[in-house]
Amino acid sequence: MGNTGRENINASSLSLGQNIIRIAKIHPLDEAGRLGVKDVGSNAIVTSTPSETAKAVLQQLTIGGKLKETSTEALQYFKFPKSSDTVIFRPVSADGSPAISINAKSHFGQEYKIHFVVALKSSKGK
Repeated sequence: MGNTGRENINASSLSLGQNIIRIAKIHPLDEAGRLGVKDVGSNAIVTSTPSETAKAVLQQLTIGGKLKETSTEALQYFKFPKSSDTVIFRPVSADGSPAISINAKSHFGQEYKIHFVVALKSSKGK
């Protein structure tokens, strides 16, 4: 098997908050401590490869979380043991971009959504 980026991490001991802090080394936090930059209606991570970047961030975010059954294939739902933290991944959200919803009570009690986009909505038309 290839390297998934998870091999040397004790997954059962990680929280969503710890995962966010690790990911912030690659994708900086905004002024409120959330991944991505503020955009219209949510945060965003700007990338030339939205789908691939979203999947890579999802893989790192969900270390220690458990994939739960859902009634739809349009999303993946992860729950973290010993907390109410959750991550929901939508490969295609309402606006067409991949999106991750984060409910991180272990990380400043935050709940927010990140879209993975080629350009910020707030910069369109400028």
